Amino acid sequence: MSEQNMQNGQEREVWGSRLGFILSTIGMAFGLGAIWRFPYVTAESGGGAFVLAFTILTIVIALPAGWAEIAFARKMRNGPIVAFQKVLGKKGRIGWIFPFVPLGLNMYYLVVVSWTLAYTCFSLYSGDAFMANPVGFFEGFTNNRWAIFGWTILTLIIVAIVCLKGIQKGVEKFCKFCIPLHYIILFALLIRVMTLPGIEEGLMMFAKPDMGMLLDPSLWARAAGMALFAVGLGPAALMAYGSYLPEKSDIPMDFLTVAWWNLFGCIISGLVVVPAVVAFGLDLQSGPSLTYVTLPFIFDQMPLSGLIAFLFFFAMLLGGLSAAIGILENTVTTFSGGLG
Repeated sequence: MSEQNMQNGQEREVWGSRLGFILSTIGMAFGLGAIWRFPYVTAESGGGAFVLAFTILTIVIALPAGWAEIAFARKMRNGPIVAFQKVLGKKGRIGWIFPFVPLGLNMYYLVVVSWTLAYTCFSLYSGDAFMANPVGFFEGFTNNRWAIFGWTILTLIIVAIVCLKGIQKGVEKFCKFCIPLHYIILFALLIRVMTLPGIEEGLMMFAKPDMGMLLDPSLWARAAGMALFAVGLGPAALMAYGSYLPEKSDIPMDFLTVAWWNLFGCIISGLVVVPAVVAFGLDLQSGPSLTYVTLPFIFDQMPLSGLIAFLFFFAMLLGGLSAAIGILENTVTTFSGGLG
């Protein structure tokens, strides 16, 4: 995959390897959603029934849509503005939506990732403080605007450095290291959670699904949104990554691999979070309440709490940074390729 392609009379970078594309796309799609939202939605939507619907819609809707977006991007070999103008002419101005919507999304997303970066560091040197009183600590942290600003700027610098180094030396190199490590940590956390007393009730939410929930249209709507989100559809990052693929790349198999690992990662995250919360008799919530309040309280009850907290937040950080890089890369790809 190391050959170069011509764009505007200049050589255009391509992925250095098939594995690099797959791991980078996994990282872009996985993000924080698997830990942040998937466990909560699964628990309130029939457990295994939601997982079944999520799996079906990933295969039926998300996979074909992803194949189409990547194939279109590889054919156009450019950012969305130029790509849509080539196909639609003046109507192709719709392509201007794609670099700016993800840019706006990243402004929020970077803040959230910065919280995870901060908590990764806190778990190393002030673990007792944020785990002993997670509610007060989180409120104090998020109310400190200058601290949030500083952590966000640091996160942005990390993401920007990776993107500016290019596809092979930046995005691909970063994700080849971070994504395997992310999954290794998730597996380690899963093994630890499986040893908790009272874990059976939480596991039953997956093993004995409420199949009657499959008749609820809202379950399918939530599953569809999660399926599209879990493979990276929406912020046009797939278009950016696909535009760097060489002609002979195997898009169906490569993206099938991406979808499989992201589906698997979501389920593993659910098996880490849901049984742990249920085992401690706590309410399963989503978003910040789950990640920065409920789970630190659980970690505090475990042996080696500081290590477990660090591994959890570090795994989240790797996924969050990889997704933020993918979202920003869409904007970088757009403007580096010209405006048509």
